[in-house]
Amino acid sequence: MSLGNRLMVAISLSCALNLLGCRAGDPDRIPVPKGLRIPASPFWMSDRERRICEKKALGGDILSARRMVDYYLALTGDDKQYHFWLKIVDRNEKRARLENATPK
Repeated sequence: MSLGNRLMVAISLSCALNLLGCRAGDPDRIPVPKGLRIPASPFWMSDRERRICEKKALGGDILSARRMVDYYLALTGDDKQYHFWLKIVDRNEKRARLENATPK
């Protein structure tokens, strides 16, 4: 199988898993091999992009935190990191709600 065909299979698998609603912790989830990189995936990030996104998310940016959740859910299969970033999303959203509710 050529590299192009393997990449198409990987992309198709990634899309199918997202459409079917596979999530971390599902007993029927198809495991993603460690180190698999799918540049054509909408969730793929380079190491540099990931580091920038992590810093923004930890600084309170909700969209960056959600992007990290998607990255760890769809591409890495790392449940521990997935749950960590879900907590960061929750924290950032709570902080934003409190800031918006505070009278000025």
